[in-house]
Amino acid sequence: MGDLWEQADNRVYLVIKPKKLWDTPSVLAKKNAAIVFFAALGMSYELVDPGKIDEKVVDSLVESATIEWLPRYKKKYQERKKCQLAV
Repeated sequence: MGDLWEQADNRVYLVIKPKKLWDTPSVLAKKNAAIVFFAALGMSYELVDPGKIDEKVVDSLVESATIEWLPRYKKKYQERKKCQLAV
């Protein structure tokens, strides 16, 4: 999934993925299809690396229900939090 961004000169469909995933077969296939699809709509497609996000910011976003983890990532997040509390 991505977000639609309006820029002064055009509309951009923005997908945020870690750079390490950009060359995976799944992301490449989606990227290639998206470039063609959005070009037909007069839009552009862009992959963006989110960089490292501060843990306190992530915790705040989770607590405020601004973000919601996919089940597999929710489990990893909860396990990491348990380990931090145990220390």
